Amino acid sequence: MVEENYDLAILGGGPAGTACALSLKESGLRIALIEKQEFPKDKVCGDSIPGEAIQILKNILPDFDIEFGRILQKLKITRSAFHYNNRVFRQHWDNEAYTCRRLYFDEFLLSQVASQPLTRIFRGAKIGDIIGRSDGFELTTTDGKLKIGCRMIAGCDGINGLTSRVLAGNTISRKHHVSAVRAYFNGVSGIHDDQTEFYAGAKYGSGYFWIFPIYGGLVNAGFGMLSNEISSANINLKKAFSAILLGEGLLHEKFRLAEQCGPLESRGIPLGSYTPVRSGERFVLAGDAASLADPLSGAGIGNAIVSGNAAALQVMRCFRSGDFSSQTMKAYDLDLKKKLGMELRKNTIIMKTLSKFPFIPHLAFLFGEKI
Repeated sequence: MVEENYDLAILGGGPAGTACALSLKESGLRIALIEKQEFPKDKVCGDSIPGEAIQILKNILPDFDIEFGRILQKLKITRSAFHYNNRVFRQHWDNEAYTCRRLYFDEFLLSQVASQPLTRIFRGAKIGDIIGRSDGFELTTTDGKLKIGCRMIAGCDGINGLTSRVLAGNTISRKHHVSAVRAYFNGVSGIHDDQTEFYAGAKYGSGYFWIFPIYGGLVNAGFGMLSNEISSANINLKKAFSAILLGEGLLHEKFRLAEQCGPLESRGIPLGSYTPVRSGERFVLAGDAASLADPLSGAGIGNAIVSGNAAALQVMRCFRSGDFSSQTMKAYDLDLKKKLGMELRKNTIIMKTLSKFPFIPHLAFLFGEKI
């Protein structure tokens, strides 16, 4: 067994974990970034990168524009179309935003981390056990080949990861969790390369269907609903997805001649519609591990990067002061509340209101353009 010691262990190599590592590039800390999968890896996601995430990456990566420009398979998004029944509402976006397949985006971020001399990336290393000790933690891989000691952990390994369950004691609540399916398509008609599309209706309940254009004529199409609604109505999400495309109306026409590229895949999305434990003695959680996805849209990349950056700031505060207590970690919780709390609360209220009063979207869309 190989034994190594670091100041910080970041579990998870997605946007939250890499944002945390990149934000610490000048910290002088010895960092282990541990990712259970090999890269490049794909993830079921809408592939949308919002403006706030882009701005943070520009702040922590001076050459971001140049480096990101080397990713050819991305599109700049300037507007969205929100469909409800037979009406549409269009919105133009001021902030810089993109769509880019996670397969390439996550690999790009990890490649930037790889250039940091004091950070070591462990790919394909699945942590099976986390044991607390007086000066930090001891992490052991499931194959027993690697043991890592660290003084602090940044948990960025998702809602099903060890850190949220073992360190924070969090459990998944179906009331605050979305189940979604996604597939890629070619040949979808009526698609604009700078526009994302959302489709909702009374028959979908809390759910909505999305169409996001991806570079080269590819389309990311998906459908998601609150997990408790899926359970109570006994809905098979993959069958519902197919039924929407085979049914009548605009979506059927758009996908009538389309070709599916790859399988229809599923994932769970932990929403920021409640506040789980996000920090404790010697640890902070970020991204999906902290349940920070937008309650209204289910989007998670932006908040993952925001929280990863905030986690790095807390790590630096801890090492500067030498204080890793749970009381000190409350500064991180307050930071998240300041940066994300208002938006999460607002969208939680909207989500709950729409769930209780499904006629409200109909009234709102009375002033929308009739299709």
